[in-house]
Amino acid sequence: NYSSLTLLFCVFKMSKRSREDSSTDVSAPPTKKSKVSNDHDSVDDDDDQQLMQLLDDVDAEPISELDANELRSLVTSLKTAITDNQKQRSKFGDEPLKFKDSEVALNDVIQQLAMKLPESPHLFVDFVRLNGVDCVSRLLQHENIDIVNIAIALIKEMTESDNFLESQTAIVFVLAFVKQNGVYLLLQNLSRLHDPNAVAKKSDDAEDKEDDSESIFAVLSILENLSEIDIHLCVVVVRQCNVFRTLLTM
Repeated sequence: NYSSLTLLFCVFKMSKRSREDSSTDVSAPPTKKSKVSNDHDSVDDDDDQQLMQLLDDVDAEPISELDANELRSLVTSLKTAITDNQKQRSKFGDEPLKFKDSEVALNDVIQQLAMKLPESPHLFVDFVRLNGVDCVSRLLQHENIDIVNIAIALIKEMTESDNFLESQTAIVFVLAFVKQNGVYLLLQNLSRLHDPNAVAKKSDDAEDKEDDSESIFAVLSILENLSEIDIHLCVVVVRQCNVFRTLLTM
């Protein structure tokens, strides 16, 4: 809602500025100056009324919360998208354009899940029951690093300590994720995100480099989140991967 309000405000400001520029004419007769000013004031009043109405409409929009049924539907869609994408990649591995649509579809489902699930910690246990952790693990091993980045962002949000204050059952996700060697998969991606060859290919794409940097930070944040949730999880982290060696080689 905040971003929508900001966008609306900017649009109207730009609209007003455009009218101000177009209404300023140095060759116009002085006698018409007051009329232009009065007309402009009238337009400003109309704009203010329209802006207030639009802001009221935005505030009135209901916030859609994730429920168990929608989560089940999302996870089912995610499983289907992962399977379809794997089949297309296996069939057309050397022709990216032929599996592009399946990858876009997979990306869309993950984005929906990433936007909604972290806001509903009470549903984390349902996510685990639906084998959602297995889906996350598969996403962390995806060939497309952009897909991996979204999965890492999702895990980061789901391991924030506030979630476990809001719902005691939320820790089920963390325990299941750790049990399925999730920490190992995360740390494996550090080398992919910091691959000198990959970095060289992305040297002209600042946005991709920024995404990778954010994911590296997210992985480290996840490790910190785990230590805050339960100090004993630090032992698991060290057992699954020599985290210190990984960090020192970056």
